[in-house]
Amino acid sequence: VFLLVFVQAASAADFSPWGKKLRVQFSGYNKAETLTNFPALVVLNTNIIGLSYGDFISGSNADLRFSDGGGTNELNFEVDEWNTNGSSYVWVQIPQLVDTNTSIWAYWSRTGQTTPAYATNGSTWSNGYIGVWHLRQTNDTDSTTNQWAGTAVSNTTAAGRVGSGQAFGAAGARIVLPAGISTQTASSVTAEGWAYLNSYTAGTYPAILSEVYVADDVEFTISLWNDGNLQGG
Repeated sequence: VFLLVFVQAASAADFSPWGKKLRVQFSGYNKAETLTNFPALVVLNTNIIGLSYGDFISGSNADLRFSDGGGTNELNFEVDEWNTNGSSYVWVQIPQLVDTNTSIWAYWSRTGQTTPAYATNGSTWSNGYIGVWHLRQTNDTDSTTNQWAGTAVSNTTAAGRVGSGQAFGAAGARIVLPAGISTQTASSVTAEGWAYLNSYTAGTYPAILSEVYVADDVEFTISLWNDGNLQGG
């Protein structure tokens, strides 16, 4: 997953027709700052008591829904990867992530449902995200409304930190983003992602993220240096 950051109100809903529900608590967040409209990762699998993929009865997951802790406001979400033989990864936009007691509800098991538009139109990433790439596929798509789709160059699909990811083992392997994204990164931005280095040759300075202009003039880069640490510039 790679996120590049440069509000949408929740809607009231009646979840009583859904046959199954599960309380999801974010017990790992213990910071002082309240995060607003924050996309948090929810992992679903059959190790959770009461959860069976067979209970999703509108297609593969079209009856999946989430609400706030009060059970009244429907929340935006995006299914990153759905795997009925293992773990499924879903990003849910939390109205306020306050502390270790913050919780939401997941609902499923209702016939006749279709996937809501907000689950695929970028609404989950509406709070200031320029681009979000989950790296599920080689020509990776952007999950935000900006739709900055990438173009594969010698990268291959591999196991990732959250579901599938991409391997960049070949010389020059990369995903190239559209040039227009440069117009969105003129001000201060935050870049976040997961990377795992299988091997490292001193003096090669492999780049994790970079923006390159003509004549190889690099505006910014995040690279691995000789001391084994990440450095930016």
